[in-house]
Amino acid sequence: MKVFEAIKSGAIKVWGFRNLWALLYMVLVAFAFLMTNPLIHILEDSFGSSQLLKGKAGVFDYNLVADFFNHFGENFDTVIYSAWWFILIYLIVSVFLSAGYVASLQPRVEKYSFPNFVKFGGQYFWKFLVVSVILLVIQGLLSGLAILLFQSIAG
Repeated sequence: MKVFEAIKSGAIKVWGFRNLWALLYMVLVAFAFLMTNPLIHILEDSFGSSQLLKGKAGVFDYNLVADFFNHFGENFDTVIYSAWWFILIYLIVSVFLSAGYVASLQPRVEKYSFPNFVKFGGQYFWKFLVVSVILLVIQGLLSGLAILLFQSIAG
């Protein structure tokens, strides 16, 4: 029963930081909008009101994808290039916010305040960045292994 009590007390403690959850959520929504907005404009410029996509929902059509990259690959390359910068900025902001959030959850003498949140984010930033990079490398290696496995199975 100690496990359930620990989960319950942790959930109650986390619920006490609703304003931090709102901040994290708004940052994620802002980054999602910034990432998808250029892609939406490219797709609208590329296909517009074309009847080509009619009936293609939920169906993968290789010819459609190949034609898209042949005709509009330059625009898509620009989005991919800018996406790397967004990913880097997102990683930095996410690590900073996560470090501040986790440090704010620790029992301390100081009461939670936004300046303390920023202080904790800066204090633990490098430790969280190292952990994030290690996890990204592990995820990349596992993804690469999965791709190699599926390619060997497929052909």
